Amino acid sequence: MSDRQKGLLKAISEVFSNAFNRYCARHIFANFKSYFPDVKVRNLFWAASRSTNIKDFNVAMEGIKAVDLGAYTWLKDIPVDNWSKHAFGTDVKVDHVTNNLTESFNSQIDSIRNKPILQLVESLRTKVMKKFSKREQKAKDWLTDLPPSVRAKVNKFQREGRHIQVIHVGNSEFEVLHEPVTVLVDFSKAICDCGVWQIYGIPCKHAMACITHLGVSLIPYVASCLSKEAYMLTYAGKIHPIPDESSWPQIKGDKVHPPANKRKPGRSKLARRTESDELASHKRSYVLRCGVCKAIGHNKRTCPNVPSHAKKKKKSDELAPGKCTGNFFILTSRLIIPTHCDPSSLVFSAIATAASPQYQVQ
Repeated sequence: MSDRQKGLLKAISEVFSNAFNRYCARHIFANFKSYFPDVKVRNLFWAASRSTNIKDFNVAMEGIKAVDLGAYTWLKDIPVDNWSKHAFGTDVKVDHVTNNLTESFNSQIDSIRNKPILQLVESLRTKVMKKFSKREQKAKDWLTDLPPSVRAKVNKFQREGRHIQVIHVGNSEFEVLHEPVTVLVDFSKAICDCGVWQIYGIPCKHAMACITHLGVSLIPYVASCLSKEAYMLTYAGKIHPIPDESSWPQIKGDKVHPPANKRKPGRSKLARRTESDELASHKRSYVLRCGVCKAIGHNKRTCPNVPSHAKKKKKSDELAPGKCTGNFFILTSRLIIPTHCDPSSLVFSAIATAASPQYQVQ
């Protein structure tokens, strides 16, 4: 999956000629919304991208066409099998339409990405080595034949298929009545008209209703690549440890030096570029709501609907006796003496004694 960079697409076609390439829907959407900012069109774009069958896709595209013909034409120029679920190849049981997985990778290498190349590669090797070992040990403790993430989807589809009516036509064919539509399920081909089973590799809610009707195990109907066994094989390989550099064999010849690095003017940018409508991490991620008038944008302390005399003052704002504030010494709430006045003078003593006996100067 890529963001449609021309150089990257060319490289993939040359190096991985047999690989199927998907386009990240989020990057397509970033360009799409800059040309067509209408909210209805933007919502219909995601409906079209996440459609698992041609019927739902056509409904979404017709909705876009009705709102903005230019948006419809713009999307039609992009090969549909690169950005919509229903047109994805079914050999790979992955339903992702965005490359958000790269964000997980970026968070993993955030602390090491600024290291020199050798230290960076060594840090990556160590991280991957530990990750393989950790996941292999974790998988050994699973009590079922399915990974937890797959089991969660299975449970979800089972709950959704509890009250769906099923008609067994014969052999491996079923007619499923899920109002307001009727879908066909064929167990011999592991397909359903909704398209979810083919894309996810997990029986959809319609297929789950059929499995419940037959009273058979669902494990054989889950794609083999999603099983615990396949997960264990993924992490069966080992990245072997490397001894200390001091014990490496000495190799004769010229020493390879890194290329000269010319520092560009200005501070280096470490954070990735964010979209114009993307919420920055340092900004408030919640809505500020007043507890008095329930309006948005302020709190009860700064509420304009509360009279100023009713607002509670801070204790620090009150004049406390015996407190020195700036150039004045507070004797009482009504008597303030400049601090430059000599406390040993008779004038200060007389004023202090008259104001409050507890401040009498000995």
